[in-house]
Amino acid sequence: MSKTTKGGKSKSANKRKKKKSIRVLPMLSGVFLLSMALVGLIALHNLRDSQHYAPEDRVPANFWFKTTGGGWDYEVRQILSGSPTYIVEQVLQGLVDGPQSAAFEPSVPEQVRITRAQISSGATGNFVEVFLDGGFSDLPPVQRITLTNSLIWTLTDLAFIDYVVFLVSDSPMAHADGTPFGARNQENTLLGDAPIEPVLPEAMRVVLYFSDDMLMYLWSEEREIEVNRQLGIEMAIMQALIDGPQTAGLYGTVPDFGLNRVVRDGDIVIVDFATDLLGMGSTGEMMFVYSVVNTLTELSGVRRVRFLANGLVMDGHMDFSTPIERNEGIIAP
Repeated sequence: MSKTTKGGKSKSANKRKKKKSIRVLPMLSGVFLLSMALVGLIALHNLRDSQHYAPEDRVPANFWFKTTGGGWDYEVRQILSGSPTYIVEQVLQGLVDGPQSAAFEPSVPEQVRITRAQISSGATGNFVEVFLDGGFSDLPPVQRITLTNSLIWTLTDLAFIDYVVFLVSDSPMAHADGTPFGARNQENTLLGDAPIEPVLPEAMRVVLYFSDDMLMYLWSEEREIEVNRQLGIEMAIMQALIDGPQTAGLYGTVPDFGLNRVVRDGDIVIVDFATDLLGMGSTGEMMFVYSVVNTLTELSGVRRVRFLANGLVMDGHMDFSTPIERNEGIIAP
């Protein structure tokens, strides 16, 4: 359904036009391309002023602000073309700097700092995680809503961003009653001063595999986990493996290395960790690998798992150069 702003602009028509106009310049080739294109880390205090583009290499971006009359609208600015990371970096800095027109109100208060952002891929599209410092928690409710609305609508107007996820002091943003704020886009975020309804997770029954105390076999544990469908069941399963078993006598095999992304590609699930298997023995590594593989291949249509560390092939005792298939022989008889 087309959204029309106060000034009569068609939201969906504008985004279709923008999708055609945004260009992403090629980055370095090879492995660096893979690691940087999939996981972009942004530090707003360190804008890459050294990057220069010709004047014609500019693209339009919509910056959404609250109007002085109480409504919402956007001002179009030309920003430098570049990688998705660089474009998001400029957009966030533009919101921090505030509107250029006196008809709009600033959306990022001075007492709040956007510390960093990370672009990742999920099961239903690309999302950007926006990290806010503790100053956000001290804002009045209306200012919190204004800030998050401005970020959500501005970032998801970019052709390559589907959702926005917020973290405050490195913890997922939640409502006062503890319900998660969840992944946000323009479909589930109405512009205004009303509190945003939470995206409630769904309960899904899954089969997880954990080790015995001798590191000899994997044992299955069937239970319900909470799944945010916008981030994907694969990500929820990996988090459940990291959290560990609920059954006495079973032991977790997946350390909390940090997850950059977990995404399905055909019959393969790609799991990109934030570090390699540092200091893990060969037996522990085997249990780690097949705990992940056997669990994810319980999902319909999944046959293999690819292991990466920061976008590169994981380094360990096993051969991680190709996706790894299920191992029935390691499951307890």
